[in-house]
Amino acid sequence: MATSPTEYAKKGINALIERMQEYLDLRYAQFSRVNPRIEGVWPDLAWQSLQQLRQTYENTKAWGPNRFCVGAILVSDDLVKIRDLFSVNHQSSIMAEVIERDDPNAKGKDASEVNDMRSLYTSLEPSVSGVVSLIQFCMWWDMEDAVDLTRFDFKMESLGRLRRGQLPEGAAAEYHRRMHRREEEPHPTVEEIVKHEVDQVRRIVERFTERRANEPGFKMIIARRKSSAADQLDRLIGIIAREQVLLTNLEAGKEVDEGLKAQFAKALQVSVDALDAKMERDYLQRMVTDHKRQLRSTMTDQAGGIPYNFKEAQAEVIRDKYKVLMKQLTGEDSRESQEKLSLQSPNSDV
Repeated sequence: MATSPTEYAKKGINALIERMQEYLDLRYAQFSRVNPRIEGVWPDLAWQSLQQLRQTYENTKAWGPNRFCVGAILVSDDLVKIRDLFSVNHQSSIMAEVIERDDPNAKGKDASEVNDMRSLYTSLEPSVSGVVSLIQFCMWWDMEDAVDLTRFDFKMESLGRLRRGQLPEGAAAEYHRRMHRREEEPHPTVEEIVKHEVDQVRRIVERFTERRANEPGFKMIIARRKSSAADQLDRLIGIIAREQVLLTNLEAGKEVDEGLKAQFAKALQVSVDALDAKMERDYLQRMVTDHKRQLRSTMTDQAGGIPYNFKEAQAEVIRDKYKVLMKQLTGEDSRESQEKLSLQSPNSDV
């Protein structure tokens, strides 16, 4: 039985494509520094390749008598099926849909036949087929990392809701299935679900970090940051981590200290007495969003500067977020964060 994409799967597919777009943009910047001639062809080829990848994510693959949406599997906890999708030889692998190979049975066929991206662009300009192949290989190298980071984001969102006591209807039954519990066993408690999700986050961080240690140089994404951006990057990571802790505490009903209340009031141009919890949460959320934008801008700055491994920088970010999460869960949370938090207005230089 085929499974069409659920709303959750559609959200996951959109997030996966966004991650892949980011990786391809960075590789384009990296490769165009070596060969500026690709600037005339890469953007269209990359866009078309991503549309083809979206179709792959929206399609289904078979395991036994059942078929499942590829995108739904990639944002699920079914690590066995995820591994199958990225296998080079499993019957459910998506490698053939991503990397187009010459058909070994094509002898005797019309050599001018157009039946995939490579043959299409080869018929227009033979040299362009190499760029098509390069984009496809880049996507294959990046897909598993995009899946891990997307699942990481989704897990952190889920943990935020769970810690606020928000368990959607039917979620306990879904986690009962995910956690491979027998039918006669009771549904998991919120505490057990939180433990399950934290374990999933840990595994994601470990896998992403391990791939960085084993990644050959030719697969790395080389980004560039200005020499003055190194301190800025570290500072932004620290600020975001502390703001996330404070935001989580506010959402859990905890109050900030008087010093932070005064800073909130000054930034919002209201009196301390006029502040309420919603105003504080909304303001903090705007700050987190703005600082994330600044962080991404700093990490992807391509205007000369010092080269660095972009995915290693991403690994550092998720490791730091995991450390903050564990501190929250073990009670080492608000006091230290509130004392160290240096609030910046959304329009200020950081």
